[in-house]
Amino acid sequence: MPNIVVHCSDDPEPNTQVGQQVDAYLGASSSPETRAELLFLKTFSFPAELDEIRRSEFWREALGAAPESIVSGFVQCGFLEDGSADVARLLQSKSKGKLKSLAKVRGISQSGTKEDLANKLFKSDPSGMSELFRGKTYFTCTAKGRLVVEKFEQSEKELRLKAETETESALRAGRYKDACITVSSFEASQVFPRGVGIDWKRYDAERDVEILDEIAAYSPTGHRSIPQSLIPSLRIGAGMMNLWGESNPLKWLTGSERAFAHEAQMMLHAAISKVNLRQWKRLGFRQVRLLSSGRSDVCKTCKEAGAKTYLIDFAPELPHDGCTCEYGCGCMFVVV
Repeated sequence: MPNIVVHCSDDPEPNTQVGQQVDAYLGASSSPETRAELLFLKTFSFPAELDEIRRSEFWREALGAAPESIVSGFVQCGFLEDGSADVARLLQSKSKGKLKSLAKVRGISQSGTKEDLANKLFKSDPSGMSELFRGKTYFTCTAKGRLVVEKFEQSEKELRLKAETETESALRAGRYKDACITVSSFEASQVFPRGVGIDWKRYDAERDVEILDEIAAYSPTGHRSIPQSLIPSLRIGAGMMNLWGESNPLKWLTGSERAFAHEAQMMLHAAISKVNLRQWKRLGFRQVRLLSSGRSDVCKTCKEAGAKTYLIDFAPELPHDGCTCEYGCGCMFVVV
């Protein structure tokens, strides 16, 4: 039985009392097991079969119990029900490509949303669509279960936004280590933390602080065309990209800053390149090879600089000042 503290009710429909109980549950859910249960319940937003759930071994570890027993508890509390009979909804659990393929075979229009395709397929061939799911048991959220999931998702968004806001505030104040700690604390609290092989509970901020210092000092020739008033915000965008593992800074830029989002990406690129070179030198490496991006749009400057070997102390600064690649300099160093 899961650690659900929301009381079961004979009324399957969402109501004020249930909403208050869910709010109380979310407010008290500090244990990893509880958040794991909520995240696991979310996987049944569309009908799902237990045997088909991805990463089942990770779920077992995160939940601290067999997924089958957690599902049993959800059913008992009225959060899940048997969804095997709702074939049109079952079809929506498949990829859009698969639905289009099924539609093509049956001569049905392949346009529309997944819901449109699923409904058209079931209407055209109900027995054939039902056959796809025969012999399997699918569970899906009840109205009460969907309410729990919706409130959980909102809670998670608010937690993420709070952490991002605190991180951005720390960066603007130059408190780089505090910014790093905010991010690591958030990631450590996640059921499935970001990154492969990263232990966020033992996170060392040294490298990220070094990268943030480089971003703050970065001032290439390209900045001549950028209003000086925008540069501080672009530095913040670059720093947030680095700490949150994102490839685009637009969510942290506003107004005219967004037109120069590409420059924030180049700031981060330059900072990571410099920090890598210093770390490799400390580890005893003496040479690096410069590789161009290999993209079809690579400019003459990047193409000519690629595949050359340099002593670390004489490696050129990235991105190249003369780079005219449409999507920015994609050159990178590898140790020799």
